[in-house]
Amino acid sequence: MLAGSIVGFGIIGVNPAQAVSLNNGTGISNPATTITFDLGDEILLTNQYSSLGVIFAGLLLTYINPGYPNITAAVAYNFDNPFLISFTQPQSQAAFSFVTNRGTSTFEALLNNSVVETFSARNDLDSTNNFYGFTGITFDALRVTPSGGFGLIDNLQFGTATAQPVPEPFSIIGTLIGGTAAFRIGKKLADANKV
Repeated sequence: MLAGSIVGFGIIGVNPAQAVSLNNGTGISNPATTITFDLGDEILLTNQYSSLGVIFAGLLLTYINPGYPNITAAVAYNFDNPFLISFTQPQSQAAFSFVTNRGTSTFEALLNNSVVETFSARNDLDSTNNFYGFTGITFDALRVTPSGGFGLIDNLQFGTATAQPVPEPFSIIGTLIGGTAAFRIGKKLADANKV
């Protein structure tokens, strides 16, 4: 697979240009949430991030000094193969940084426990293009089968941050002028009806 590539996969009812597996050096663009796993050492990872909409199965938290690209000192690692990342609400994009022994890992996007998209990618401990995930499809879980049965994950990104609209100054001025005019017309009508 080419470095930094995004490979399109078609599924029934979805335009192939929309459903893509993701393998690059930065993850998804503009994530609403990024989890960096800074909760402690040797903690079974389950529902600690449920307030952010994520539940895990088959992962432990630990602190290491790995020196791997896109992996910080606080990470999650799998003790069960495959491991599962479940979202409490359906998602349209998610990715995470991932390193494992050299080999091929399998990434699956699930919706209601059914696979909606899958891809396999070669990975290792050294590549800077080590974010994996999906975008352009609806899913509520990610299942990962690491090569060699062991992997480290960090920087789980999901959701899309949305900017709050800011009214244009002219829209505000127009609303004030319109409101003032309506008030004056109403007052003139009320004064005319008094006579």
